Amino acid sequence: LTGRGISSALHFSSMSINKKRQKGFLTAEKNGFRVNRVQSSRNILAIAASVLESKYDTKPVHTVDEMDRLKGHFPDKIHLHELIYRKKCVGGAILFISRQVVHAQYLIVDSAAQQARGLDYLVTHLAKSYAEDHTWFDYGISTESQGQFLNQALIHMKESFNFRAVCYDVYTKELV
Repeated sequence: LTGRGISSALHFSSMSINKKRQKGFLTAEKNGFRVNRVQSSRNILAIAASVLESKYDTKPVHTVDEMDRLKGHFPDKIHLHELIYRKKCVGGAILFISRQVVHAQYLIVDSAAQQARGLDYLVTHLAKSYAEDHTWFDYGISTESQGQFLNQALIHMKESFNFRAVCYDVYTKELV
């Protein structure tokens, strides 16, 4: 065992959104938040780059060109969703879709949207949208440095939506 990533997953059959998050969803919906499915990752990755740089001093794993090229090759397997507030993109999600799992490669909102309950709206909207046709919603890892560091604030936030920890183990085998 050379690494252990801790991800957060929600089983759709037992899905229940935390009451506080559900109230935030309803407030955000009333205030005009909407989610649009789009074809380009440009706006989502721009927000991801800004948030990741300011919070974690890091960058998205993918460039816009890489992500859009991947989407072009797998149009039914990669879904792009922008979070819109006051006619502006304030966040979004890049989801990798398989038969059973919806995996959030990026699921992010800017600080203004965060304060206005935009994350509550985005996560809840996506969970409700994909629940009928899929089994799991994987929110992604909360570990850094190949699993050596658990970002407790990040996993706590995911758990506040009733996602639960799942381990992704990495094994290394020397081939002779």
